[in-house]
Amino acid sequence: MIRKSKGLAMLAGVPMLVAAAPAGGGNMAVFPLPDTMWPDPAAPVGKAFTLKPGEELMRASVKQTQKLTLLAPVKVSIDRFTDEIAAGEELTAVVAPEATQAKIGGKGLYFCGRDQRGRSGLGAALLGGLASKFMPIVRFCFIDGDKDGKLDQVFLAGAKDEAMQKAIPIDSVAYRTEYLVPRDAGQYLRLRYRKYTPESNKVQLELEVYEDGKKRGFDYVLYNGSAGPLQRQVPYLQTNPRKIPYPVFFNNVMGAVVRVDGVDAEGNARFTIERNFRPTLFRPISIEVRYIYIYI
Repeated sequence: MIRKSKGLAMLAGVPMLVAAAPAGGGNMAVFPLPDTMWPDPAAPVGKAFTLKPGEELMRASVKQTQKLTLLAPVKVSIDRFTDEIAAGEELTAVVAPEATQAKIGGKGLYFCGRDQRGRSGLGAALLGGLASKFMPIVRFCFIDGDKDGKLDQVFLAGAKDEAMQKAIPIDSVAYRTEYLVPRDAGQYLRLRYRKYTPESNKVQLELEVYEDGKKRGFDYVLYNGSAGPLQRQVPYLQTNPRKIPYPVFFNNVMGAVVRVDGVDAEGNARFTIERNFRPTLFRPISIEVRYIYIYI
């Protein structure tokens, strides 16, 4: 049984990953709790098999690490912003760093509601946010201060004014928490034999992330291995038999160990999965570059 007080620190033995795009601004950033990848137990661990380019080696499903559902409605208002959330609606579980908790003045479990526009897109582009009291996107975030299954405080993530960054007490609102809730079948990760290069005898593998049945592009996946430091997994892995002859080991592919035993001239590659994927929190990261032009 999973105790609620440990919900943001350790879920079913899965170590915490605290890194993502912040939902808030400045020193009061909060971070959405990543999903959990769950290995397919049917993976042929320890058995040699042969694949052609394009075929799948192994797969992991995706679970929602923590799901919170309100059991009663809540209506909140801070400055010009108001939100009304009905019973049965879902809040997003988030991680609040210690600096954020100190600034807000509230310790406990953190959950956030829907995005709201903090200022117009045109205003943000022209001013660069320097003269605004709010980030482009704000949201109401709630705190369960004593971890009793009831929300008892609220603050406005995305506010720059320190007076509006402080947690405000509210009437207690009960909620239900579920852990490791399966996502739909269209969300999964898989490791695929991508291509064979005859000239160099190289085998290339690709880690793929699917959402709603569609392949998602990413620069790398940020994940936490065996309760150790955060790690990055790039999409492509490739052998180089001129430097390292077969068999070739990929020792930590999202926790998995995969051996490439060899490949024939037609591209039929021989593999052995020595260790399956491991349950772990993960988040695909896509690097965005934005250019701001200032005309004088």
